[in-house]
This record gives sequence, structure tokens and C-alpha cells, in this order.
Amino acid sequence: FRSMISDANGQKKYRLRPDTCCAGICVQCRCGGGKGKCCRVPYIIRDPTTYEALKGNAGQENAQVTQLWAGWKNECCTKRDVFHVVFPDNATAEEKLVLTGSAILIDVLEVEQQQDGGDS
Repeated sequence: FRSMISDANGQKKYRLRPDTCCAGICVQCRCGGGKGKCCRVPYIIRDPTTYEALKGNAGQENAQVTQLWAGWKNECCTKRDVFHVVFPDNATAEEKLVLTGSAILIDVLEVEQQQDGGDS
């Protein structure tokens, strides 16, 4: 999944995609960390022209959309998905809403399709 995110005027604002290796074929997972962050695939929010990762959380980490592990109870007994969004430091309220919608789109395209067998 990779997506170019535009504003209401059609101007490209962000590029959303995970880090890859092997000439862009394999997605790089991140392992380590607690509270649902043990193994995850962060979708990094990037500059649309340079593809450089943008900073969020007052410059302390990359801006990203990440699906977190929901815990044993939720993974086994529900279809609940948990996402963590780190917005770019300079994002407006409207851009944050669009990025939140992008997290939902990732859930629908990547997670729900896999769980349902990809049938439409």
C-alpha cells in the first residue's frame, strides 16, 4: 500500500507508505517495544516530492500510521483493530482529518481484505 495524499485543491501534501527493502519488494517490519508495539509495520508519512520522512511528536519520531497489536482478548475474540497516528509537526486540523481517514483506508485495504479473504 502506498498513497499520495492531496488537499481539497488537488495539491499533493503527503506520501504514505512503509519502508521497504529488497528493491522495494519486501515491507520492513519493526520489532521491539511494549504496549502493542512488539511487531508492527509503520506507514511513514513523507514529503510528496522528496519522499523524505516527516517528523512528528515535536521532532522526536517519524510521522506515521501504525497498526498496533490489540492484545490477546481483542485478537482472539473481536475484530477490533488499533492504530496509532503520529501527525507531522506542521499538519493543520484538516490535514490531520485526512490522515486519520488514511488510517481507516489502510485498515480496509490491508487488514479487513486479508481477514475476509479479499472477496468484495
